[in-house]
Amino acid sequence: MALKLAQSQIWKLGNSYLRIVKLERLSVDYKDMPAPKSQIGTHHTLTKKEFCRLIKDAELINDVGASVIDSSQQMPLPVPAKTPIPVSGRRFRNTPGAGKPRPPRDQSPRKRS
Repeated sequence: MALKLAQSQIWKLGNSYLRIVKLERLSVDYKDMPAPKSQIGTHHTLTKKEFCRLIKDAELINDVGASVIDSSQQMPLPVPAKTPIPVSGRRFRNTPGAGKPRPPRDQSPRKRS
């Protein structure tokens, strides 16, 4: 079974909890804590390969974030009303020649010299 590592994931390994603090391409910074919501702990840095070997027998804790915000209690965010964009003669303010019509292109083929 393939799992994806993500920032703020919490893994239970024995009596300690490991929270991923910073996830980079090749390294993982994590905090070893005595409780899942604790601020007390020590920071460590490992390569992804070493970290995956460390959490091989660990259990991913999913419900820590769910206890803070329950999906049944979430309210939809209000959508702001769209305000009309004022239409003016000059659409591109800082572009030289904006708003001026271009002359027609010469349709004759160009000669190479």
